[in-house]
Amino acid sequence: MDTDARTGRVVTPNGGALAAVLAAGIGALAMGLFVIANEAGIFAAPSLHGPSGGLSGRSTFAVIVCGVSTHIRICGSPRRIRLYVMKRFGFSFSPMSTPCSASVSQ
Repeated sequence: MDTDARTGRVVTPNGGALAAVLAAGIGALAMGLFVIANEAGIFAAPSLHGPSGGLSGRSTFAVIVCGVSTHIRICGSPRRIRLYVMKRFGFSFSPMSTPCSASVSQ
């Protein structure tokens, strides 16, 4: 528990709860957008389970969006996510070589 230096009150951290609520809202929004896109004929979700039809694909995509948004909210910026992946899994990202960077070597 932390204490607020200004007021002296005990501050309870609630970042995890905020991330969960925000991710649930983003997941619900994603589900709604997938359904609207499906009804408009823009996006056809694959049927991952025959009896449920396209609903299984749409809900799976919405759960993936929810999980990714939770991870981004908890870990922060893409740079922090990249550092987390490098530290956790021992995976290093190699810098991409661009045509501009290759031609500047002097």
